[in-house]
Amino acid sequence: MRRRTAIFLIGSMLLMMTACSQNSAGPINDKNTTDVIEETAPEETEEEKKAREEAEKAEKEAEEAARKEAEEAAKREAEEAARLAELQAEFDDGMGYWFAINDHPYDMDKAFESFTQAAEGGYADAWYWLGVLTKYGVNVDRWPKVAEYYEKAWEEGSAWGLYGQGTLYDIGLGYEKDYDKAMELYSQSVEEGCAMGYYGIGGLYEAGKGVEKDGVKAIEYYEKAVESVDWLARNAARVSMGDIYLYGMDDVEKDVEKARELNQQAIDEDFGMAYSGMGTCYDPYSVDDENTDYETTFSWFLAAADKGWTYNLAICYLYALGTEQDAARGIELLKQQENGGWTACDSLAGLAGMYANGRGVEKNVDLAVEYAYKSIDAATYLEEDIISEDYGYGFALRLLRNLGR
Repeated sequence: MRRRTAIFLIGSMLLMMTACSQNSAGPINDKNTTDVIEETAPEETEEEKKAREEAEKAEKEAEEAARKEAEEAAKREAEEAARLAELQAEFDDGMGYWFAINDHPYDMDKAFESFTQAAEGGYADAWYWLGVLTKYGVNVDRWPKVAEYYEKAWEEGSAWGLYGQGTLYDIGLGYEKDYDKAMELYSQSVEEGCAMGYYGIGGLYEAGKGVEKDGVKAIEYYEKAVESVDWLARNAARVSMGDIYLYGMDDVEKDVEKARELNQQAIDEDFGMAYSGMGTCYDPYSVDDENTDYETTFSWFLAAADKGWTYNLAICYLYALGTEQDAARGIELLKQQENGGWTACDSLAGLAGMYANGRGVEKNVDLAVEYAYKSIDAATYLEEDIISEDYGYGFALRLLRNLGR
């Protein structure tokens, strides 16, 4: 009896354990349990199928259109970048030929051609440089064209155009001389991002044009130009400061070494005018200094000639300064500026003197007169106080007066 009871108890315990196990997992086939029934989607109607296919087609077409537009935009962007790079290269070539930098020889004609291509392509600064090259040409009627180029530069968005117009009011060519207007335009060009405006203002103070002559103030503005990122403004200002220190002013003590230092800084940046300026710093005629000698002067003028500054080297050959006399070479160098260039005015005046006196060439008064007038035409200034100078515009005027022409 006890055994049956034990078996019964064991059986009961097993049944209870099974029931507990089932309860923990949840009821089986309980009518509250939600069975997961996989529903079959209703079959598409023809209209729904057509609408779906049209939507898919429209989506693909939109994606294709977007892809093509992106490709076209990228192509246009690449073409514009290539065009701008080409214009930049043309402009850089113009600067290279005009300043004889970046492995370019000095060539005024090629510079004009490159600037023309850049300007007509939309490179605004190039219009200013076309004005500069026209300014250094040999044509008495060129000033309206110079003014036109400067105005065009500003119209196209180049602050250089403002600076250029300022120079014309400054010297009174192309516009009526007006120093106040020049100051205004120089200042405005600075505000528009053209550092050469500082150089122009410095020049007004150096010469006392429309303001009290003030060497300290001039240097202050030149130094602003030197601090700029503009290669031309920086180095033109160095050379002008060098001139102030070389000769001294009432309020600036003469300092030849400082003048040489400033020109050397510009030479380090391959600025042609500085080679000529350095030559003057060693010229015994210009500087009373124990370190001056014509051999050193000649070597600097030789380097300057490669940059288009030929006049001083010609004088060295004509008068045997630092080299053997070679009149033929001297005249050849003067004639290199016959159609315009950095030293055209002085070079043509030199030729006028050579033919008037029969020095190195057969005397020819008519040709001397022709060159004198060309020198006057080539002048880039009309300052009353230079007429008495021994070169350029003033020399040509005196020569014509002496010849009764």
